[in-house]
Amino acid sequence: MKNVNLALILIFSLFYLSSKSQDDNAVIKEYKDALNAEKGYIITQNGEYKQGYIILSKDLNNSEYVDFLKFIKAAPERYTKNDIKEYGFNEVVYVTTPYKDDIVFMRRMNQNEPYVYYYKSREVTEFYVKKDGELLLLPPEKSELRVFLSEELKNCDISIQNSKLAIYNKQRLNFIFERHSNCDVKRIPFFNYGIYIGAGINNLKLDPSRVFAYYDYDSPKPGIVASQVGNLDYTPKTAIFAGFFADIPLTVNGGKLSFHPELEFRRKSYQFTKSINGEFEFNISYYTANIFARYKSLDKKHVAFIDFGFIYSILDVGNSFYSNTTSNTKYNFDPKLNSSIYGLGLGAGMSFPFSVRNSVDVSLRYSYLISQSKMPTVSNLDLVVGIAF
Repeated sequence: MKNVNLALILIFSLFYLSSKSQDDNAVIKEYKDALNAEKGYIITQNGEYKQGYIILSKDLNNSEYVDFLKFIKAAPERYTKNDIKEYGFNEVVYVTTPYKDDIVFMRRMNQNEPYVYYYKSREVTEFYVKKDGELLLLPPEKSELRVFLSEELKNCDISIQNSKLAIYNKQRLNFIFERHSNCDVKRIPFFNYGIYIGAGINNLKLDPSRVFAYYDYDSPKPGIVASQVGNLDYTPKTAIFAGFFADIPLTVNGGKLSFHPELEFRRKSYQFTKSINGEFEFNISYYTANIFARYKSLDKKHVAFIDFGFIYSILDVGNSFYSNTTSNTKYNFDPKLNSSIYGLGLGAGMSFPFSVRNSVDVSLRYSYLISQSKMPTVSNLDLVVGIAF
């Protein structure tokens, strides 16, 4: 019995400590949000390391001081750029650096040499690389920057290739130097565009009560002939399409998420068979905007990706007619379809680069579209092949 009581006391103690810890975390989060503070550290000029919280100033990149908390409820201690040589939070690191007869905080953007530094003031935005203990200003002009980096990073073939993507931009330079640290084959996210073609099974569904009507002027008794869709047989057929796309990386999850819009043209002929002696046929051109997001893995040279998003398509219905195979005659009719359809698309694929900028993208995509009256509904299963520039 004594052992049982001890076990119960231990269990309740663990529950209490767990809930207490969660309460403390909630309180800390509340204080952090109120103070705009993040867990971080400072290193003083005499090398003393202090862990606590950094209050983020509105002018962080050009700050003259840092407000530091030993613990979240402590009074803030102000350290100037003359008091400390480094501080950091959330993998962001600032170091004090000589700059034009002064000392300033510069952001060190990577973890291994050669270090690249970022300095921003109200007047300038500059990037430096540290070489032989000295800071060298990176040339802001794109072609000069790429030549400079290809020479500085020449001990890694991948970095030489990546330097061709260099622009005077914090995110892009950070990616290049981060990859260079371990001569990493990870892909660098950048804006590109391209063209694509595809083929797929295109299935169209109409309300079974929908009526197709045409005027039979060859009958002994000319007049309107009507057939319900429910009495017709439809066979899905392959559709061919082509389009243009752009891929714009976002500052989310290390550039793995991008905005991926597409403009697409697709033309499809549909046939509905009426018993054994006739067939309804109509042609539709689809002018489509795909508003997708693309999530891609950048860990390897060959990139896997997922596309998902919204699709809007304008329908242009071309010639539509009923063919009587017995009399070998055709009669025009109007399928009376809605002028637009919309829905969702989901796809997955792989990107195979063949140069630093160019790649072949292959994906399998499913989409489902409806109109306001739910007539028609269209589903597509497509194989898409694109070339990115």
